[in-house]
Amino acid sequence: MYPRELNLGAEEESKLIQYLNYEIDTHNGERSALVQELIDYQNDYIAKPRTEVKSFPFRGAANIVIPITAIVVESVAARVLTRLFGLDQFVSAQVVDQFSQLDRPLEKYMDWEMIDMMDFRKKITGPVFEWIKLGNCVAKIDYARRVKNVVRNIGGSEEVYDVVVSNGPELIGIPVANYLMPFNSQDPQTANWCGEIHRANKNKFKDLCESGLLKKDSYDKLDGYFLAMSQGSGPSDAYKQNIESKTNTTEAWPNELEWYEIYLSWNVDNDPKKKRKEIVVHYHRISQAILSIRYNWYSDVRRPYRIASYIPLEYRWRGIGVGQQSKEFQKEITVQHRQRLDAGTLANANMIKVKKLTVS
Repeated sequence: MYPRELNLGAEEESKLIQYLNYEIDTHNGERSALVQELIDYQNDYIAKPRTEVKSFPFRGAANIVIPITAIVVESVAARVLTRLFGLDQFVSAQVVDQFSQLDRPLEKYMDWEMIDMMDFRKKITGPVFEWIKLGNCVAKIDYARRVKNVVRNIGGSEEVYDVVVSNGPELIGIPVANYLMPFNSQDPQTANWCGEIHRANKNKFKDLCESGLLKKDSYDKLDGYFLAMSQGSGPSDAYKQNIESKTNTTEAWPNELEWYEIYLSWNVDNDPKKKRKEIVVHYHRISQAILSIRYNWYSDVRRPYRIASYIPLEYRWRGIGVGQQSKEFQKEITVQHRQRLDAGTLANANMIKVKKLTVS
């Protein structure tokens, strides 16, 4: 079960909401240029021409894009994933001396937990591709509990009860565009705050409320926002819409809700010494509704996010990926190839020269 909900007074909750609004709006402003770069790298990877038919230098001129970024990313990703999952033993463990005979059984159990139960290979593929393509990846190991309501015929009568379909650790890949951490921070563990943007349709959001992650009345309170405010307004929403447009996966009826999960320290109990405690907040920005507040439930009070850089930059958590490395090469090779095609087209085209004032 999830830890208990914290009930802040009206005044303290108002202060927390004001702080969250300020920090979220400030960070959205500072990361808008970064997200635009991510959009450019993804566009280079997808390699879709901007226009179906070019009109310059003549109608029907070559508009092919040479997908250098995609070629390199897929080659590197194939090698990384093959080496990673080609290992006979995935996890290595070392137990204290008096229990050293448990090393191998523990390793086998952890291998089974990660590969079979957590579906590690499927869950890590997305972060690996972003790590190579965009220069960074973000993932977290979190506790997840999912409950579904079912009806079964037992002893000739129908009974309704809850079935827990998952209850334990889960690896979750976080899209880089959805990860939030102020640019003056280098590590989620030492940042003033960090978190991510969530999106969910009605069914998924209701499941989260019924599982206990969010307050049970959250669904009823925000029901109207699925239709009226289905699209977010931050940089990550522009990223999402661009990818959907380029891959022809735009939703016909985008009835999703967007909210924030934020890890931070806050004086939640009016401590006279003003000592702050680590908490986790789920917050709907548009309605300014707190969906959940809990103490950080990890024994070491860690924040679950782990970040990695493909090519690290000094004193920055952001790195360089293949998208940035190959950007200029893709442009140059594409332009040269188009020029060759256009030159061939013009050289083999039949031309009729018409002189001014010619009488037909």
